[in-house]
Amino acid sequence: MLRRRLTLLGLIAAGCRSASPAPAPAIVSEATSGWPRTVAEAVELKLRTMSEADKGSIRGMPRERVQDMYHGFQMLHRADFGLGEGNDALLASCGSVRMTAEECMRIILDALWLALQGDNRFSPT
Repeated sequence: MLRRRLTLLGLIAAGCRSASPAPAPAIVSEATSGWPRTVAEAVELKLRTMSEADKGSIRGMPRERVQDMYHGFQMLHRADFGLGEGNDALLASCGSVRMTAEECMRIILDALWLALQGDNRFSPT
C-alpha cells in the first residue's frame, strides 16, 4: 500500500513539472509588423507619405532649423514608428535601445532632412 502511494505521488509530481520550460509565445501584432526597423525604413516611409509641399518645406530649411519641427513631427509620427511601444529594432538603428523615443525621433528627422538634400546614406536599399 505504501509503495502504491509513493508510485502515485511520483506520477502526480512528474505530471506537474515539465521536462523543459516551454518557450514564450512570440507576440507579433499587425501594428508591430508595419513598424520601420531602421532609420532608413522610417525615412522611406515618411518620404512615401509626405506631400510634395511638405518635402519642399523641409528641403528648403537650413539643417540647424529642422529640429524646430521636432514637436509637431514627433506628435504625428511617433506611433507610426512604434517608439515607446517596443520597437527596439528602430531604437537600435538610431544608436541604442536605451535611448529615448525623443532622441530617436530627432535622429529620424535629421535623416529625413538629409535624404531630402539628396544624401542617400539612409537609403533603404
